[in-house]
Amino acid sequence: NIIAPIVFNPSLNGIDFGGAAGPISPVAKVVDFAKIDLFGKSVPISSLSEISSDSLDYIFTSHTLEHITGIKEILLAFNRTLKKNGDLIIHLPAYTCKRWWPQNHSNKKFNDHVWAFHLNDISKEKNIKGFFDIKTLAKSIFDVRECKYVGDNSILILARKK
Repeated sequence: NIIAPIVFNPSLNGIDFGGAAGPISPVAKVVDFAKIDLFGKSVPISSLSEISSDSLDYIFTSHTLEHITGIKEILLAFNRTLKKNGDLIIHLPAYTCKRWWPQNHSNKKFNDHVWAFHLNDISKEKNIKGFFDIKTLAKSIFDVRECKYVGDNSILILARKK
């Protein structure tokens, strides 16, 4: 597993962006607008703006970016806060699961989905509201090492700050 040695390493300074509903590990600091996480722990950081530039070894985020309108701005903020060669791990819902499409998925607690992500290899589905090529954007900002569809109708992106 590529992810576990990063997010469970107590010597690394990392965050779980949007992780209050289910933090990835006990050593990653949660960044979320929720005040308390799933386990009743206080969420220490509410915004990326509270994090110093070039200070993080890694950022993990799962099923969060589809709720955020300013996707490019968030990726640029990730880039700002990561150290050189810092790791970015993104797990996203893919357009291949219709229940995750913006017009089909709403969530009063975590905001509605605004994006249906794909990996620049699809042209026939352009009528989906919020249809978005995440791979091309990620590659314009990061050194993308892996970007693929994974078995649960999701997309996994492993990247590094250039």
